[in-house]
Amino acid sequence: MKKISFALILIILTIVILGAVGYFAYKNYVPKPQDSKTVYKLTLWVINKKNHQPNDNGDLTVYLANRLHLNQDEFNLFYDQLQYSSQFEWYWLSTDWKGMEFYLLAKNGAKPKLIQKSDNFIEIKLQKTDGNLIPYLKNPKTDNLDSKYCQLDSDCIIRANLCSTGSYNQYTIYIDTFGCGGGHYDEQYYPDEQCHRRITYSNPKCQNNQCISDENLSSECIPYDPNNEP
Repeated sequence: MKKISFALILIILTIVILGAVGYFAYKNYVPKPQDSKTVYKLTLWVINKKNHQPNDNGDLTVYLANRLHLNQDEFNLFYDQLQYSSQFEWYWLSTDWKGMEFYLLAKNGAKPKLIQKSDNFIEIKLQKTDGNLIPYLKNPKTDNLDSKYCQLDSDCIIRANLCSTGSYNQYTIYIDTFGCGGGHYDEQYYPDEQCHRRITYSNPKCQNNQCISDENLSSECIPYDPNNEP
């Protein structure tokens, strides 16, 4: 009987000790931050441009951060180039948007809060959208916002992507200001021939979930000014 009681006491002590260790481990556990991402669809209607308050330096991302109660480093903004071919064609302070659509990629668990639908300048509709869109915005292979992700050949098109040209999917990151024109072709410099040759792109396709294309080098040499060449 004494042996049974002693064994029972040992079992109870073991359970208590393991429970205490587990409790303190749980109490002191700090979860690893997750780069959780959610995509929201923003639809914007211009009500009256005269009501714009110039507290955003003319930057759409600053304006939206203020309206959605976010920090600027908590989201990225994208648009669909099949709908809007170039952001230069619809600079936001000079265009009367009637249902302009953007995709907002929230980062690190950030959640936009649209407290006021309209500020008498722009009316905003905010809604969560298909999470399958995320890899097309943030490339899971490179972790870049490079518009290169694809699943099918039909996902890839030849287009300008900010300062570059090539094969991309249809979603482009929106940047308020950047220091080059839209890319319509690339050029390769040939110092021996003292000219440039244009590179064009064709046959867009999806390979290993990345948009690629054929590069075609023009036979035409484009003269240059030696004083402006590297």
